[in-house]
Amino acid sequence: MINLFIKITEEQFAQVPQEFRQYFDVLKAEPDDDELFEGDEHYRKLVSAYRKASKELRDYKFDKRHK
Repeated sequence: MINLFIKITEEQFAQVPQEFRQYFDVLKAEPDDDELFEGDEHYRKLVSAYRKASKELRDYKFDKRHK
């Protein structure tokens, strides 16, 4: 089994035919935070640290699986 994580807008999801929506196990709606956190330096630093750690974890998992 392969898990896929996709990110689409509500408008895009509305275009998915009803018969295919049954294949989505988890639906998670999150607001677009760009406006809320615009200019927030602390948020920017946290996001940057998250992205770096996330990339490091992905790379580690990839290397562990493929070596």
